[in-house]
Amino acid sequence: MPLNQIFYRIERLLFLHRVSLLWLGYAYVVYRNFIETEGALTSWHHLTYTLSDWLINYADGLTRRGLAGEIAITLSQWFGGTPAIWAWFLSSLLGGIFFLLAIRLMKRLPDDSKMLPLVLAPWGLMFFTYDTGASFRKEIIGYLALIAILQGVIADNVRAARIWAGIGTVVFLIGMFAHEAIIFLLPALMLAFFLLYRRWLTDGIWFATCAVTCTMLGIVVLVVLTMLPFPDANLLCEAAKFPCDAHGTALVGGIHAFVWITRDMSDAIAYLLIERDWIDLPIYASIALLSVLPMFGFRILGVALRWHWALLLVSTVCIMPLFVIGIDWGRWIQMLVLPFSLVGISALISGFAEYRRLLPPWAAVLYVSTWSFSHVFAEYYFNALHLLPVLGILVAVSWIWSRVVKRGKVSLG
Repeated sequence: MPLNQIFYRIERLLFLHRVSLLWLGYAYVVYRNFIETEGALTSWHHLTYTLSDWLINYADGLTRRGLAGEIAITLSQWFGGTPAIWAWFLSSLLGGIFFLLAIRLMKRLPDDSKMLPLVLAPWGLMFFTYDTGASFRKEIIGYLALIAILQGVIADNVRAARIWAGIGTVVFLIGMFAHEAIIFLLPALMLAFFLLYRRWLTDGIWFATCAVTCTMLGIVVLVVLTMLPFPDANLLCEAAKFPCDAHGTALVGGIHAFVWITRDMSDAIAYLLIERDWIDLPIYASIALLSVLPMFGFRILGVALRWHWALLLVSTVCIMPLFVIGIDWGRWIQMLVLPFSLVGISALISGFAEYRRLLPPWAAVLYVSTWSFSHVFAEYYFNALHLLPVLGILVAVSWIWSRVVKRGKVSLG
């Protein structure tokens, strides 16, 4: 059998089993995060940065990023258990809803494996699986708002679209109180509202109102949050029922999620200049280029190609401030590419765009199954190498089910 044919069959199998692979990835993230949380509570005596970020609360008054932690503490008071376990539950629940809605979107793609890089790319949903530090960070709330709005684009009627748009707007505005960085998802949200407007022209005023509400109130909330006084990290630690030292740092074993929100802009930039090795820039540039590559397959129907380039450029410029005020450059790359891939997929489904094959089957298979990257370090990972063995197991199980179980039922019948 020719090598090209072998790769095409692998590409087809990956695309056909995309839903199972994504759900297995989600299950692994939930399990791994629970093990880390349980270990932190029983033996390590410090939480991961991710989980401690979910525990930032309002013990010292209204502060940035405190809503999720306040909810976790309230649930702990009502139902028992530690706030850390409830924070894990919240992150897993929101991540699960996001996966559910994103997979619902991807299941409606045409049966064409050329779109494989959009579904199983290392910067997509699988990014949460491949990098421990990236899994279900608070920007998942922003992704959830976006995917809710996109459900309206593919909805069967305008009433459902109106409800989804309202849900997305509310989730976005509430999410601003959990992590202000989701404001950088506004360009993707505006594109989603634009698609809603094009799909449901008769209800354009409602969608325009939601878009304006997200923009105006989002900016107002951002300004208010940045003007609030810095909280006492010790009080936040105490409310989260986890020990910390005089500087509030023991909670995260030196990563300092609680203390991070007490930094102003100059502190953040100074920290970036100290921590970031600028020799790593070529590595980050190559990661960004690899991640953006599948986006060039989209073609918005009736729009000149130069506008595609202009849209990508504007989107990149809008998210660039994140690269200045934070060092998690891998996460920011995902925040650039994942939202627009989801918008593009919804445009494909609703007939406003098409997708052209960029990579031959062998390149598409290697693209999704060989490389991944760190959320913060200038490093390539190779955790995606697990994808093909897992696919082999799924194919074997499917074969056994179809040949043995189903035939056995037919014979018994």
